[in-house]
Amino acid sequence: MPGTAEHVGLVYWAWIKSMLALHRDLDPNWLAAAQNALISRILRHPSAAVLVATRRGAPEDWHGYLVATGDRVLHWVWVKRRFRQGGIATALLTAAFGMPDERQAIDATCATPNLGYLSAWPLTIRTHRLCEVSG
Repeated sequence: MPGTAEHVGLVYWAWIKSMLALHRDLDPNWLAAAQNALISRILRHPSAAVLVATRRGAPEDWHGYLVATGDRVLHWVWVKRRFRQGGIATALLTAAFGMPDERQAIDATCATPNLGYLSAWPLTIRTHRLCEVSG
């Protein structure tokens, strides 16, 4: 389902929490502020899309989400630990980009970690202009 304003808080919380866990060597206050600014910049983009996986009939019971912009640009995909390996990320990717197609790679950007489980999708890993650090 498309993300709602209520889900935006989830996006910030889970994304920043994940980044803090991945980068324990960085100052957590700096990292949280930098990720907050990055997420805000991405979500303000006119083509930004947030898709949320929820339990059927219970939109408040979210299982994961995906953030994308433009044509086949993946910024973040996240699934709650207890729901991982259940096809939720695959379902979110399929909803956002259609079925895997070798002729149409997805640009995976920013800090999208651990993409090995997305082997069905041809991915190009590169920094998207929305993810560039300025100043």
